[in-house]
Amino acid sequence: MSHWWVQTLGGLEIVRAIHRTAGFIMLSDCLYHLGYLAWRMGIQRQMGPLRMLPGPNDLRDVFHTILYFLGVAPAKPRFDRFSYLEKFDYWAVFWGIFMIGGSGLILVFPVLATRLLPGQIIPVAIVIHSDEAILAVG
Repeated sequence: MSHWWVQTLGGLEIVRAIHRTAGFIMLSDCLYHLGYLAWRMGIQRQMGPLRMLPGPNDLRDVFHTILYFLGVAPAKPRFDRFSYLEKFDYWAVFWGIFMIGGSGLILVFPVLATRLLPGQIIPVAIVIHSDEAILAVG
């Protein structure tokens, strides 16, 4: 099946170019997001993005949700602007971009990477990149 996709998209070199272009777009989007957060908090002094940081209330909300699903608590917990699930999703994506993007950069620039890091980083990056991709698709 993958052979068919590669041929349909124009061959292996085209698929590699699409993959790398998509990766650089993803990393650019992540850098834009970080820049936006820095501008929003540093220049505008709007601290709203800090609400995405997990806090003690989130742990309480997890416990309360479990009690609700077990039928012990009569009502679902009331959440702040972002629930613990939304915070988890946000940070999971952020971590995923760091892992897949960092390992992807190592694989795109292996000579530079091995000048700065030990050579064992290449097989480690292959494992991280492929496992994180499977996790992201799932």
